Amino acid sequence: MFKVLMRKARKNQKGFTLVELMVVVVIIGILTAIAVPVYNNVTENAANAAHDANIKIIQGAVEMYRAATNALPTKVDDLVPSYIAEWPTVPAGASGDRTEADYLNAGGILETALTKE
Repeated sequence: MFKVLMRKARKNQKGFTLVELMVVVVIIGILTAIAVPVYNNVTENAANAAHDANIKIIQGAVEMYRAATNALPTKVDDLVPSYIAEWPTVPAGASGDRTEADYLNAGGILETALTKE
């Protein structure tokens, strides 16, 4: 009689074994190892794209300034706020070769002597 009660008690036990839990932890670890580098690449690519878009916006502002005045701007204040709302900053996460100097050069249109005042 006691053995019958023990079998019934064992059949009613619910839960996960240690092996099942370990398999789940390993699978989550593998998925994390795949997802983190992908996420980092996506954020870096987005920051680089934002940087490149900022350069194109500055180039457009320079062209509008040149069309209106028939001269290139000599300082940032020539462009802000009339031709561009605010001077951009390099997005966080942009790769190392993208700097504030890119904005001052604006793809070769502005002189490197252009300064923020």
